[in-house]
Amino acid sequence: MRNNKIFNVQQYGIAVEGGADEEMHHNPSNITIEENIIQKCSSAGVWVVNASSVTVKKNLIDAKSGIIASTAGKLQGSYLKSFSALDNTITYQKYGILLAEKSKGVELEVRGNIFKTDLARTRDIVHVNK
Repeated sequence: MRNNKIFNVQQYGIAVEGGADEEMHHNPSNITIEENIIQKCSSAGVWVVNASSVTVKKNLIDAKSGIIASTAGKLQGSYLKSFSALDNTITYQKYGILLAEKSKGVELEVRGNIFKTDLARTRDIVHVNK
């Protein structure tokens, strides 16, 4: 996904092959989300589901949650696998990057980012266990 301007949507992208119902059966990889403007999202700007080698680069994201890689509802497996990179200028309204417990230990490169989070949050990268 490259060079898009997306406004006023619930969320921009779910990086999953075959839709959320099949998230446990696939492991999409080599996904690049680059040079997009994603604003006024009521949910996540980018929602990563059970994916590996995800590169989110040079995006401007203004959403309730900028990037989510966590458990989605009752479905399991919504987490980053293996190496992923975040190299952006990103703004957030409430939360930074949400990672599921299963994402711990994943090699995640985070560089060149600007985080603007809710003052109540103390960390830009948050591990959650749902």
